[in-house]
Amino acid sequence: MLFNVVFSTMAGEYQKTKLSFFNYEALNKFVGKYHIASYMAQIFSTQCYYATQASLQHPKVIRQLAFLNRIANDVQLMFRRPPRQQYAALCYRLKKKTGDLEVLLLTSRDTGRWVIPKGWPMPGKLSHEVAAREAYEEAGVRGTVETEPLGSFGYDKVLRDGIQVPCRVQVYALEVSELAKNFKEKGERSLEWVSYETAAERVREPELREIILAFAQRMTATPAAIQAK
Repeated sequence: MLFNVVFSTMAGEYQKTKLSFFNYEALNKFVGKYHIASYMAQIFSTQCYYATQASLQHPKVIRQLAFLNRIANDVQLMFRRPPRQQYAALCYRLKKKTGDLEVLLLTSRDTGRWVIPKGWPMPGKLSHEVAAREAYEEAGVRGTVETEPLGSFGYDKVLRDGIQVPCRVQVYALEVSELAKNFKEKGERSLEWVSYETAAERVREPELREIILAFAQRMTATPAAIQAK
């Protein structure tokens, strides 16, 4: 109800100015997100028009916009959910001749960006087991997975209905020893073995980039441990 009062008051001020056009997109998204009833047939933007038209920046309307912005921030905090947990595998191998570290990247099915295998928790499986399972289903690789995570990164997953869900992904290193010819999601993604430098450049998530670089530093700093495996 408070939202409707604010929108109604704002709309009255806008009508006084006799605006011939207005950008409704920003507020439409806000209203749709929080299921707020629209004022008459139109919903008015909180950002665009008054920011560019100095002659129409009425003090009363500006105060109302600032008040609405504070309400929007409060509502966003009130309805914000904790990130959903996922588990991922950082699949790697060492070149036989040079010992160079390579990382396996694959494309996501929704956006086509470069990612690592990851998925939701599975009943009866530990987190590192989930990571290994996702690596096999998405990329067709098997190997030895570490039980301690390398770290975690966050990203927003877009669900089928278009809703964005914040996720927190725990990453486990997996040394690949087997490549399957057939696996669950074969042909649905592009897969590529790349250097760790290239992998760090391709992924979009800054925290994942740092995990890859830190892992590469650990591997190059302990060559004796690598040879002992």
